[in-house]
Amino acid sequence: MIIAVSDLHIGLKEFDKETFIEFLDYIYNLFSKNNKINNHFVLVGDILEFSMRDPVKVILENEDLLKKIKEIENISNVYYIFGNHDIVMQDLSNNNPNFPFRVFKQLTLKEGKSIYFFTHGYELDVLTSINKDIELYEEFFKKSCYEGELKGSIKDFLWKIGKFFRDVEQLPIPLIEDMQDKLAKSPGFRLTVGKVERLSISPFLNIFIPFSSNAKFIFGHTHRPFITKDNRVINLGSWRKDESRHNIFLKIDKDQLDLFEYSREKIEALKKVDKSDL
Repeated sequence: MIIAVSDLHIGLKEFDKETFIEFLDYIYNLFSKNNKINNHFVLVGDILEFSMRDPVKVILENEDLLKKIKEIENISNVYYIFGNHDIVMQDLSNNNPNFPFRVFKQLTLKEGKSIYFFTHGYELDVLTSINKDIELYEEFFKKSCYEGELKGSIKDFLWKIGKFFRDVEQLPIPLIEDMQDKLAKSPGFRLTVGKVERLSISPFLNIFIPFSSNAKFIFGHTHRPFITKDNRVINLGSWRKDESRHNIFLKIDKDQLDLFEYSREKIEALKKVDKSDL
């Protein structure tokens, strides 16, 4: 069995922490019915909010939650895929043999007869933007993680951590506006979100992202959950209370897969969509 979630943004007030703690109890019970070797809990990026918050404060404020995630390791494999808002998890884990999580950029798992490829998906955001330099984008977010809690306007922030841009004022205006759009808006409201969804369903996406054409593509980042009717492409949405649909998780059990919205009252399956609707 595979359970996957994305875009928790632990540390922001918009994160539905109380409900997520209940959700962890729910999946603990699910996993306890299987052997550990067959259980997989996948955290698909932007789990810890290190870009908009001070990373140390985030950890200290959420030790209770992190302990509960670690408890899942008693009955399941746990994988942490980093996103753009927690991109420094890669460097932190590479430099620490005792790091508490197994960290990945991308992950491939097999369940039943199918192969599943997991990635946070910020690459799609870059590919559909004016500037397609992924290394520049990643460097920008690494610096934002080390910068701590943001103060002032987006332009001030760009200036403050933009040393690697040489001179922000000399960047092309469309590029600055493109970056401001990404920083100032929730992913679901960005100008490129429709293009991201369209690229995600392309049969030639693996020209840009290295995964098997036989694998089902699972990502997050946009905060707009969907699952296609052919089960080939899934977006995991988010756990931010300010999104219209939130508290989303994917459950894969043998060859049955569904996307759900979790609440205390009920667990509701999301309707599958035609690719033409994206």
